[in-house]
Amino acid sequence: MTFRLRTAISMACLTGVALLVMTGSVAYPQDDSDKSNQSEKKKPEARKVDVKVKVSATDGKRLPANSVVEISGQESPCGNLNSNDARATVDDKGEAIFHGVPACKVSVKINLNEYLPVTKRVDLTDYKSCAPQTPCEVVALVLEPVH
Repeated sequence: MTFRLRTAISMACLTGVALLVMTGSVAYPQDDSDKSNQSEKKKPEARKVDVKVKVSATDGKRLPANSVVEISGQESPCGNLNSNDARATVDDKGEAIFHGVPACKVSVKINLNEYLPVTKRVDLTDYKSCAPQTPCEVVALVLEPVH
């Protein structure tokens, strides 16, 4: 065999092996990425609702200015609400409004110096908003003074 013939055969074999290796290595990542994309697509995004919290005190006193109500997520569909509480300030009417809260199981809480802390668990999965940014239902928190 001549040197040219051996070189041509070697090049053909190396090209075939290289194509085989490249085809095999490309096929596996594509299959894995397709599966991960499918699982990401299967996760439904939680419906969002607007929540109104009505805060009152049994002693009839006005709440301190800038009183804050917090909502914490209690299950995985709550998403970021599990690690980052939503906060809203109570207005002059004793109401705090939250917009775009995931419809999941949450804890609604308020903690003020002169009152006992209040926490109420609420299932927002069936909670309804009347219109965009208009809550229909109200979560009531009643504060008891510290004696």
